[in-house]
Amino acid sequence: MKVSIFYLVCFSFLMINTAHARELPAILHYAQVVELSVPVSGVVSKVHVSDGQLIDKGHIILELDETPFLAELNKTEAEIRRLAAERDEAKKALDRDLELYQRMVLSTVDLDKRKLDFVRAESQYQSELAQLSLAKYHYAGSKLYAPFDGMTISSNAYPGMAVHVELKPPVLFLFANTKQFSAESDVSADKLAGISIGDSIEVFVAGKRHPGKVNNITMIREGHSLSQPSQYRVKVLLDPGGIGLMPGQPATLIIDNNSQQ
Repeated sequence: MKVSIFYLVCFSFLMINTAHARELPAILHYAQVVELSVPVSGVVSKVHVSDGQLIDKGHIILELDETPFLAELNKTEAEIRRLAAERDEAKKALDRDLELYQRMVLSTVDLDKRKLDFVRAESQYQSELAQLSLAKYHYAGSKLYAPFDGMTISSNAYPGMAVHVELKPPVLFLFANTKQFSAESDVSADKLAGISIGDSIEVFVAGKRHPGKVNNITMIREGHSLSQPSQYRVKVLLDPGGIGLMPGQPATLIIDNNSQQ
């Protein structure tokens, strides 16, 4: 008799929990997919990745022909050396004229002219230093690196391709963060009741439950009648927990109405 009562209590508890939970079908997606390009124009020299390749953060993806960028660097560095020498000579001349002025053998007009010469030389030198920083930026921008651990979804770059970024940088790669997934479910307004951004929701996928949090709720289609209600997309971010999940896998959002946070 005691055993029967025990099973009855367990069954009642299970029924209560089930009654307070809802399940929504969902599909897994990469939570972060970025478009990668380079900030400078040039000709593609090397492509180091292929579609579907997993790479680590900092892995080189693409290189432009470095010839024009090295030429810009070398030219700017040479100009800086010339302007530095001219600035130093202007400073020596100014120091000499200051001494002459203090001995009252140089006019104020001549001293002011010498000061202006030094200011001009210093300004040209500093301007070329700024050009050197820009040249270094151009050279660094000719190489594209992975911004995080991820996978190359698609590539639109090939050796010999001319890249022009004057108007709009072309998308050279689609790159996905393989360490962050989202489970997305399309639901009607009535099924959306009780779900809010920031709620903790479990995601059942690949035979296991993963903790998740509602990141976004957006309307994907506006309803015009009771037979065609508005549709919303619920996006839940989850940590794959080291398990090899793949986009496109079916998943289930398990919503406990009593534990929304």
